[in-house]
Amino acid sequence: KYKSKAELKRLFNDKCNIENNLVFSCGSGLTACILLLASEIAFKKSKYVYDGSWTEWAEKNNLKNVVKQKL
Repeated sequence: KYKSKAELKRLFNDKCNIENNLVFSCGSGLTACILLLASEIAFKKSKYVYDGSWTEWAEKNNLKNVVKQKL
């Protein structure tokens, strides 16, 4: 069963600041697209998918890890 619009709003509001632009990424791109769709249903707001995925990013050389506050 799919989550309702109200449930999606609550889940996103509990985990992120929806006033900021949302950027979704994952290992291959599939989960990121599902989250993008859920946020579109909940908020109809600008958001982005990093379509290269973590797999592509990990193949690049000389990248630094940046750790931010946990959600």
